[in-house]
Amino acid sequence: MVRLPNGVLLAGDQEIKRLSPKVGDILVYSSGWEIASDHSWEVKAQIGVIEQKAGPDEVLIKTSDGYAQKLVHRNTRWSMGDYALFNESSSILKVIPQEAARKSTTEDEDSASKFRIDLDPERFHWDYFVGSHEILSDAKRIVELYTTPEGRDFISQMKVDPVHGILFAGPPGTGKTFLAQIMAAQSKSAFYLVTTASLGGQLVGQSEERLEAIYEDAAKQEMSIIFVDEIDVLTKDRSNAYEHGSRLVNVFLTNMDGVGAPENVLTIGATNRISDIDRALRRPGRFDREVYFRLPNQMDRLEILKSRTPTLANDIDFDKISSQTEGWTAAELRSILQYSGELAVIEGRSRIYNDHFLLGFEKATTARNARKGEEK
Repeated sequence: MVRLPNGVLLAGDQEIKRLSPKVGDILVYSSGWEIASDHSWEVKAQIGVIEQKAGPDEVLIKTSDGYAQKLVHRNTRWSMGDYALFNESSSILKVIPQEAARKSTTEDEDSASKFRIDLDPERFHWDYFVGSHEILSDAKRIVELYTTPEGRDFISQMKVDPVHGILFAGPPGTGKTFLAQIMAAQSKSAFYLVTTASLGGQLVGQSEERLEAIYEDAAKQEMSIIFVDEIDVLTKDRSNAYEHGSRLVNVFLTNMDGVGAPENVLTIGATNRISDIDRALRRPGRFDREVYFRLPNQMDRLEILKSRTPTLANDIDFDKISSQTEGWTAAELRSILQYSGELAVIEGRSRIYNDHFLLGFEKATTARNARKGEEK
């Protein structure tokens, strides 16, 4: 028997029997029946906690989107608090006992150190962040005052509240992640990279538990910087009734402004949609320092193009390209050098000459225009 997504049971025919399917296999039909591979099929399922019995063979399941009422097969063993996997069909697909869920959560806590990334101070150096001197100056001041033992002692003696959170706001490609890595490397702080993808969990509450575990691990280090990329996605304004974001907001609040919040952990959130972040996180004592990353002006662009390029010849027309790249991000400008270097290597040259540089600019322009077209 084959169960369709709407819960209807379909008797298998001879073609299905020839496939010798196992219980739990996904069958798809195109020109004929076949067993779907893990890569060609994604089960659209939800997971929630069984909260109460709703009928002779029905249970009420709490999810991040609300409640769902589903049938439970009579031969399926379950208890209150177990996790249930279900889709649009009328019945539960699978029950995950509490013990198995706790084991998964414990493994997440034990693996919090996987979010910690080792950074080479030689590679992530102040000199490599060019084109935004005022932002670099702010970052150096923050590191000196809030991440060094001397700075933290001085702030404490002055009875000044330490900064626990900073928001890096600005367009993608303007160096937010890179600067946070430099700050961590130069202050010898442990660096944790948190993204929407790495934090996301299948079980209800799993993302929050992973984030809590990261803070616990960070607090054990001498000094830590937790960098949260696209923090606006994770912490949408709670006035929008975004429950998952609300729970993550509570974790941030507890670890940044709550009783016993660690003094040796600095949280940096990156966003290009600062207005989407829950307003509670932007109050004093939380993300109360905001650094705005702008697009580079012509002088900035000239400096970016000239930086970290020892293999450039002396005939490069930097002024021409810097004047023609208004609105480009630092990442897009560096792509010109990448394309130029590839062209030089293909020709077997040991240096990047102006013809490579101009052709690299054309390739970078084509790629940028295609990317902009896809965004519209």
